[in-house]
Amino acid sequence: MVTTSDSKECSAIQKGDYVVIQSRPCHVDDVTKEKGKIVVRASDIFTKKQYVESNAANAKKDVLIVRREEFQLVDIDGSRWVLFSIVGAFLKDDVPGPENELGKEIRRRHGKSERLIVTVQSAMGIEEI
Repeated sequence: MVTTSDSKECSAIQKGDYVVIQSRPCHVDDVTKEKGKIVVRASDIFTKKQYVESNAANAKKDVLIVRREEFQLVDIDGSRWVLFSIVGAFLKDDVPGPENELGKEIRRRHGKSERLIVTVQSAMGIEEI
Protein backbone atom coordinates (compact mmCIF):
# COMPACT_ATOMS: atom_id res chain seq x y z
CA MET A 1 0.00 0.00 0.00
CA VAL A 2 1.28 3.45 -0.90
CA THR A 3 0.97 6.12 1.76
CA THR A 4 0.25 9.36 -0.05
CA SER A 5 -0.61 12.82 1.05
CA ASP A 6 -2.89 13.25 -1.93
CA SER A 7 -3.26 12.54 -5.58
CA LYS A 8 -2.83 15.24 -8.20
CA GLU A 9 -3.64 15.62 -11.83
CA CYS A 10 -0.44 15.23 -13.81
CA SER A 11 -0.80 18.81 -15.08
CA ALA A 12 -0.40 20.02 -11.45
CA ILE A 13 2.80 18.06 -10.70
CA GLN A 14 5.82 20.31 -10.24
CA LYS A 15 9.57 19.96 -10.03
CA GLY A 16 10.43 19.00 -6.43
CA ASP A 17 7.27 16.95 -5.81
CA TYR A 18 7.49 13.32 -4.72
CA VAL A 19 5.51 10.80 -6.79
CA VAL A 20 5.27 7.06 -7.37
CA ILE A 21 6.66 5.80 -10.69
CA GLN A 22 6.82 2.06 -11.41
CA SER A 23 6.02 1.36 -7.73
CA ARG A 24 9.05 3.36 -6.57
CA PRO A 25 9.26 6.62 -4.54
CA CYS A 26 10.64 9.31 -6.83
CA HIS A 27 11.67 12.97 -6.66
CA VAL A 28 10.44 14.97 -9.66
CA ASP A 29 13.42 16.47 -11.49
CA ASP A 30 11.57 17.99 -14.45
CA VAL A 31 8.05 18.28 -15.89
CA THR A 32 7.37 19.12 -19.53
CA LYS A 33 4.42 19.03 -21.91
CA GLU A 34 4.96 17.05 -25.11
CA LYS A 35 2.31 16.18 -27.71
CA GLY A 36 -0.52 16.98 -25.29
CA LYS A 37 0.87 14.78 -22.54
CA ILE A 38 2.70 15.59 -19.33
CA VAL A 39 6.19 14.07 -19.19
CA VAL A 40 7.61 13.60 -15.70
CA ARG A 41 11.34 12.97 -15.30
CA ALA A 42 12.15 11.75 -11.82
CA SER A 43 14.75 9.87 -9.81
CA ASP A 44 14.24 7.15 -7.21
CA ILE A 45 14.94 8.74 -3.82
CA PHE A 46 16.84 5.65 -2.63
CA THR A 47 18.57 4.16 -5.70
CA LYS A 48 18.87 7.37 -7.78
CA LYS A 49 17.63 5.42 -10.84
CA GLN A 50 16.10 7.76 -13.43
CA TYR A 51 12.52 7.34 -14.66
CA VAL A 52 10.51 9.04 -17.39
CA GLU A 53 6.73 8.72 -17.47
CA SER A 54 4.21 10.24 -19.86
CA ASN A 55 0.54 10.65 -18.91
CA ALA A 56 -2.54 12.55 -19.98
CA ALA A 57 -2.73 15.96 -18.31
CA ASN A 58 -5.88 15.00 -16.39
CA ALA A 59 -4.57 11.58 -15.23
CA LYS A 60 -4.22 11.21 -11.45
CA LYS A 61 -0.83 10.54 -9.84
CA ASP A 62 -0.04 9.60 -6.22
CA VAL A 63 1.95 12.30 -4.42
CA LEU A 64 4.09 10.83 -1.64
CA ILE A 65 4.73 11.71 1.94
CA VAL A 66 8.51 11.57 2.39
CA ARG A 67 9.68 11.85 5.98
CA ARG A 68 13.10 12.88 7.20
CA GLU A 69 14.06 12.52 10.84
CA GLU A 70 17.34 13.26 12.58
CA PHE A 71 18.93 10.71 14.88
CA GLN A 72 22.10 10.66 16.93
CA LEU A 73 24.31 7.70 16.07
CA VAL A 74 24.78 5.74 19.30
CA ASP A 75 26.66 2.64 18.14
CA ILE A 76 27.70 0.59 15.14
CA ASP A 77 27.98 -3.16 15.71
CA GLY A 78 28.76 -4.82 12.39
CA SER A 79 25.85 -4.07 10.08
CA ARG A 80 23.60 -3.01 13.00
CA TRP A 81 23.41 0.74 13.55
CA VAL A 82 21.83 1.98 16.78
CA LEU A 83 20.21 5.41 16.51
CA PHE A 84 18.60 7.67 19.10
CA SER A 85 15.71 9.86 18.01
CA ILE A 86 16.38 13.49 18.86
CA VAL A 87 12.68 14.40 18.69
CA GLY A 88 10.93 11.29 19.99
CA ALA A 89 13.55 10.10 22.53
CA PHE A 90 13.56 6.44 21.42
CA LEU A 91 16.17 3.99 20.13
CA LYS A 92 16.03 2.64 16.59
CA ASP A 93 18.13 -0.27 15.38
CA ASP A 94 16.33 -1.47 12.25
CA VAL A 95 17.83 0.89 9.65
CA PRO A 96 20.86 -0.59 7.90
CA GLY A 97 23.86 1.69 7.54
CA PRO A 98 24.85 2.79 4.05
CA GLU A 99 27.40 0.58 2.26
CA ASN A 100 28.90 3.41 0.23
CA GLU A 101 31.42 6.22 0.77
CA LEU A 102 29.03 7.96 3.16
CA GLY A 103 28.84 4.80 5.27
CA LYS A 104 32.63 4.51 5.32
CA GLU A 105 32.98 8.15 6.41
CA ILE A 106 30.39 7.74 9.17
CA ARG A 107 32.14 4.58 10.43
CA ARG A 108 35.52 6.36 10.39
CA ARG A 109 34.22 9.36 12.32
CA HIS A 110 32.27 7.15 14.76
CA GLY A 111 35.51 5.25 15.39
CA LYS A 112 37.05 8.56 16.48
CA SER A 113 34.20 8.99 19.00
CA GLU A 114 32.72 11.98 17.16
CA ARG A 115 29.10 12.82 18.01
CA LEU A 116 27.23 12.27 14.76
CA ILE A 117 23.72 13.22 13.68
CA VAL A 118 22.30 11.28 10.72
CA THR A 119 19.11 11.80 8.76
CA VAL A 120 16.82 8.86 8.05
CA GLN A 121 14.61 9.30 4.99
CA SER A 122 11.51 7.14 4.69
CA ALA A 123 8.81 6.61 2.08
CA MET A 124 6.59 3.69 1.10
CA GLY A 125 7.84 1.57 4.00
CA ILE A 126 11.51 1.98 3.01
CA GLU A 127 14.01 3.70 5.32
CA GLU A 128 17.56 4.75 4.56
CA ILE A 129 20.30 6.85 6.14
